[in-house]
Amino acid sequence: MEIRQYADFSKIPLDASGWDQLVDANQTDSIFLHYHWIQIWWKYFGSQYKLWFLTAEENHQILGFAPLMLDRHGCIRFIGEPNADYLDFVAPAQQEKILCGFFALLNQHRSDWSTIELRNIPDSSALLDLMPAACSQASLTFWKNYSIEAPSLIIKGNEGNVRKILSKYSIRRTENMLRKYGDLEYRIVRNVDEAESLWTTFFNQHIQRCDLANRNSTFLNQNYRRFIIELFNTDTTNCFTHFSAVLMNGKAIAFHFGFISQNRLLWYKPCFDINIKKGSPGILLIKHLAEYALDNALDELDFTIGTETFKDRFSTVRRRICTARIYRSRVRFFSDCTYNTIRSAAKSLIV
Repeated sequence: MEIRQYADFSKIPLDASGWDQLVDANQTDSIFLHYHWIQIWWKYFGSQYKLWFLTAEENHQILGFAPLMLDRHGCIRFIGEPNADYLDFVAPAQQEKILCGFFALLNQHRSDWSTIELRNIPDSSALLDLMPAACSQASLTFWKNYSIEAPSLIIKGNEGNVRKILSKYSIRRTENMLRKYGDLEYRIVRNVDEAESLWTTFFNQHIQRCDLANRNSTFLNQNYRRFIIELFNTDTTNCFTHFSAVLMNGKAIAFHFGFISQNRLLWYKPCFDINIKKGSPGILLIKHLAEYALDNALDELDFTIGTETFKDRFSTVRRRICTARIYRSRVRFFSDCTYNTIRSAAKSLIV
């Protein structure tokens, strides 16, 4: 097996079809690993990084790849990591052999990087389980240093319970309160012209909502706005992007931009009009998204990474999403472990 490294995206010997076939066969089959998402993300943000894309080839056939990049601090990460929820290596078969090859090559070039930080790997990933041995074989130190939750509303086989959740008085009450102010409509945005008339309102609502929560919206970045618009505009069949809005008297009061992946509706960029003081456009938006998933026989409404309290009202499961760090230096590894232990102890004392 031959492992190759590519520093130029245009030189990667995979077209969109071949790339996505590998992802579709991978255990972690995420929209954030598909060609379209990564290629457009790299177009707008790749200048901030150095490409470190690896392929595993045998008998002139690519069996897997590692979508990696090097940041300005010398840390190797998954491509798109700042804006992606589920990431992993792509190795549908010969997983152990491929991972050993990837980490052996990374070890050969250990002077080019300081650490490897692989975020947002599903805890269920078989590749995650194989990484410690592959790193050890390459004289690297592996540390699965923390994990976070990703709540989800399971729909397939749970339809009756989902309908009960959606018919709760608290949800019906917020919808009835909003109806007092006018006619409500839930609309799926399906074409470029309709989306064009909504982007500015969508971005502004997201910025205002984030500002209210004392955090910065990704839409303050013009490149991120262009990235989202191009994702939608190039998805001519609406097969993977899902853009929708709740309208009151024809005016958008809530939005969601997400994805359809693995027959799941993925929660990604929601927002609502913060000027509405009675009723909850955000809760009504979730109700409509869940109903859309029900009506279209989707398996779940995946709220992705984050444990915001509103998700508790709807989610039925919580998955673990992990971060792994790989070190070339055991001194740096022990230093980080010590710092993490002290920090965790200090937090527990404060609480």
